[in-house]
Amino acid sequence: MQIQWLSSYVCEYLDKVSQGFIWKGGGGRGLHMVGWHHVTKERKHGGLGVRIARFQNIAMLGKLIWELLQGSQKLWVKMLTRKYVGNTNLFMASMKPGSNV
Repeated sequence: MQIQWLSSYVCEYLDKVSQGFIWKGGGGRGLHMVGWHHVTKERKHGGLGVRIARFQNIAMLGKLIWELLQGSQKLWVKMLTRKYVGNTNLFMASMKPGSNV
């Protein structure tokens, strides 16, 4: 989820699994005592703080881009910058054959 854009099918499936766990637990049938939009609210706003898979995927990908743009001293940032970006800006880097990352 952190390094690749997930399809809408995968995100919907992850949300469905989360809903099933919250509403049914380990049993067969469950009651929907509260709507999904209430469950996904932040705790400070009266919800459970369950994250929606699509938003979580976007946030994690954004964090990776932020690290690349800030020129972090992390090893993976240095490696990707040297291999794919070089001395240019990240947005001006040309496509090179190799890893999908």
